[in-house]
Amino acid sequence: MSRLDKWKDGQRRLTILTGENKELANVIHSQQIEDDDSPKMNNFDLINIAKELIYSNEGGKRTIHIICFSFNIERGEMEVCHLLDQILEEDYEEDILSTLAIAAISEVPVYPNTPDCEDELAILHRKMIEGGFKLQGERYRLTSRQSDEFESAKKLLSSIDPEKHYSPSDISIIRQTIKEELSNLESADRLLLSLQLAIDEFTVLLESEKRNENSIQAHLSRNPILFGFEYKRVIPKHRLGGEYETDYALEKYDGSCDVVELESSNLKLYTKVGNPTSHLVHAEQQILDWLDWIDKNNPYARTSLNGLYSPSGFVVIGRRDSLSELDKERLRRRNIFFSGKIKVLTYEDLLERGSDMLLRLKGDRT
Repeated sequence: MSRLDKWKDGQRRLTILTGENKELANVIHSQQIEDDDSPKMNNFDLINIAKELIYSNEGGKRTIHIICFSFNIERGEMEVCHLLDQILEEDYEEDILSTLAIAAISEVPVYPNTPDCEDELAILHRKMIEGGFKLQGERYRLTSRQSDEFESAKKLLSSIDPEKHYSPSDISIIRQTIKEELSNLESADRLLLSLQLAIDEFTVLLESEKRNENSIQAHLSRNPILFGFEYKRVIPKHRLGGEYETDYALEKYDGSCDVVELESSNLKLYTKVGNPTSHLVHAEQQILDWLDWIDKNNPYARTSLNGLYSPSGFVVIGRRDSLSELDKERLRRRNIFFSGKIKVLTYEDLLERGSDMLLRLKGDRT
C-alpha cells in the first residue's frame, strides 16, 4: 500500500471554529449533518487535527499543549493556534502515554517545550513504545514498533533507516540513548559494542541474496575479533619470501601471529559421495605450505613479521547449510586430525564463534 492510498477517500475531521461571531458559528454548526459518523470531541479527534503537541514541565506542572488547525469564521480562513492545554494530574503517566500513542498513530509530532524537559519526554516516549499504553481500561502496544528499537547505541547505529521518518521524540530517544551509552562505555563495553556490530554486519552480508565475496572479506579484515579475543589486527596479503602470499596474517595481542586462507562462501567442502572437494584440499595445502615454509625459514620469516614463529592456520570456506550431517561429522574429525595446526571453518562457524564470544562477554554462558 502506497502513502497516497491513505488519502484516496477524504477523512472527516473535527472542525474547530475560532472568532467572536457566535451567530455565524451557530449557522455553520446548523449546516453540519449529525449522524453516527460525525466526529466526536475526544482526545483522538483532537490530536488528529493538531499540527503538533508540546510537552512542558514548569514547576512540577506537567502539561500537553495542543497546537491545532482551526477555521477562523471572521476571516474565513484556516489558522494554526495554541488552542487547548491538557493538564496532567499528579498520577499523570498513563494519560501522557496514551496521548503519545495517539500522536504516534496520527503522525503528529510531540516536541519538548524547552531543552530542560527533552530527556523527560524521551523517557516517557520510550516507556510508551516498550510497555504500551491504556485506552478505556485496556492495555495496547504499537505492534508496528519494535519494543527494543531504541534499546542501545549498538542497535541504533546499525539500524537507523535514513528513509524513515523519526518524530522529535524518536530523535530525543536516539540522542539520549547514544549519550548514555557513550558516557558509560569503558574498555569492556567498547569490546562488546565492536563485537556486536561486527556480528550484525557479518550476518547481513551472509544473508544477502546477492552475496558479495569482496565485501565479506573486507569485513573480516576490519574485524579480526571474529576469529577470537586474542587477535588485535589483520595484516592482509603478507608475503612469505618470494614464494607465497597469505590472504591474512592475524596478529595477537602478545605479538604472535596466525595465518588465514579465505575461500569463497559459495564453494562446497565435500562431494556427493563424501570426499573432500579439490577446493578444500587446495586451501588446506596452501596452509600446510605456508606453515612448512615458516618452519624452515623462521629467522627470515620473522624479519618482516616478528610474530611468525609457530603459527596455526585457518581455512574459511563454504556455508554450513551445504553440509549434510555426515559431512559435518567428517569436518569435525578432519579438524581433530589437524590437531589445532589447521582449523577449517565455514562462514557460519566463524559467525558462531563471534556470537559465542559475545555471550561469554555478557556472562550469558559459562
